[in-house]
Amino acid sequence: QMRKFGVEVIPTVWNREVLPDLGPRDFIIVRSPWDYLENYESFVEWVDGLPEERVFNSRAVLKWNLDKSYLRQLEKNGIPLVPTKWVTARDETEVRLAVEFAFPGRAVVIKPLRGAGGAATYRLTPGEYPPVGVYPGRSALIQPFLPEIIRDGEYSLIYFSGKFSHSVVKLPVPGDFRVQESFGGQISLRSPTLSDLEFGEAVLSQLQNHFSEQELPFYARVDFVRVEGSPHLMELELLEPDLYFHHAPEAVDRFVEALRVKLRGVSA
Repeated sequence: QMRKFGVEVIPTVWNREVLPDLGPRDFIIVRSPWDYLENYESFVEWVDGLPEERVFNSRAVLKWNLDKSYLRQLEKNGIPLVPTKWVTARDETEVRLAVEFAFPGRAVVIKPLRGAGGAATYRLTPGEYPPVGVYPGRSALIQPFLPEIIRDGEYSLIYFSGKFSHSVVKLPVPGDFRVQESFGGQISLRSPTLSDLEFGEAVLSQLQNHFSEQELPFYARVDFVRVEGSPHLMELELLEPDLYFHHAPEAVDRFVEALRVKLRGVSA
């Protein structure tokens, strides 16, 4: 699609290939470095070496979104967040105590602060604990398991240059709680409600507190679940989100057009 508009695309793997020399009209779009967690320090170094004003999303946004601690900042600014306990356990005893007392008597979900794609994420009933060796010395967050995920699913709003493009709902397969397609999650296009859109805009508006106008994200995905009918943020994906083009092919044109506008603005 981009080539159709005269934009040449050169796919590059961040840790396998050297970036080509950039001309005055060349830019970098960081899209799906899903293996960055396996090479975290190298990835941070790579991001730091990207040209400041010619990478989307911006370096500042990518680094801010590297771990889920950004959720705490959004919650402090009034964004409803799924109830969360933040923990760093030194050993297995502390892991067990954190899981046991985070939300007593309730099933919980534990996930790493640095994580993606449902990796090292576990649903635990009362009396259950994550596998030995996974969480000691590792920062994590613990949340109550929400039956709304099973019943209604997790919702995603996708934006290009701050403008809403499309929305999907993600449902886990029976017997699971993870909505990612790699775990069998069922994803379908949907029409968002007015309250959904208001929530998404409220989340994105908070980024103006953290970034300059030039640094604001080109692409963004707001993931949320409805708790008693009210949207609560799960994650704000700004680093490596699936944008679900295979479920909304027409969104590709919106992506390309938004990119063309952004490139013109940066090149001016």
